[in-house]
Amino acid sequence: MMKTKENNFGIKKDEDKNYRTINKFKLKKAENNDYGIIANMINQGAKAGEFNDNRDTNAEKLKDYIETNEYPNYEIFVFEKGNEIGGYLDISHSKGVGEILGIYVSENYRKQNLGTEMLNEIIKKFKKYGCYEIKADVYDSNNKSKAFFTKNGFEIVGSEIEEDTNRKLLFFSLDLSKFIRS
Repeated sequence: MMKTKENNFGIKKDEDKNYRTINKFKLKKAENNDYGIIANMINQGAKAGEFNDNRDTNAEKLKDYIETNEYPNYEIFVFEKGNEIGGYLDISHSKGVGEILGIYVSENYRKQNLGTEMLNEIIKKFKKYGCYEIKADVYDSNNKSKAFFTKNGFEIVGSEIEEDTNRKLLFFSLDLSKFIRS
């Protein structure tokens, strides 16, 4: 008989095959009381070089950004169970194209398919919004994100060197008309 363990987040790990499934997590639109946790995740990602700069943010700065950014149909979501947040993502969409502006899974919950589960939920939202394509930009040096998007069916469709950072940025795309996932 196979042994399984469940952590506080309801993540079950099959010890024999290292197979993990997620349950009890829900994607919800971020609220003011989530902004501090999201800001901490952004700061962690920036320090690790996963985002575009070494910015330092807080709940108030994040709230200002959410209210004033220029992205069409901008939304920010958290993936939570109870009062705990395992990750966040922010998106926009316009004219049938969705864009993942940021996705981050808390260090404690990586390698447990939480990012893929978040992506699956946001794909459902993009489909409801009438999107036929999803785009994401990733720095070439961010191997974890490159592997994540590739693993989940995205393809690299272009690249450029950013003038201000001199870093190579890869453009990923997922054609939802070819993408079948419930």
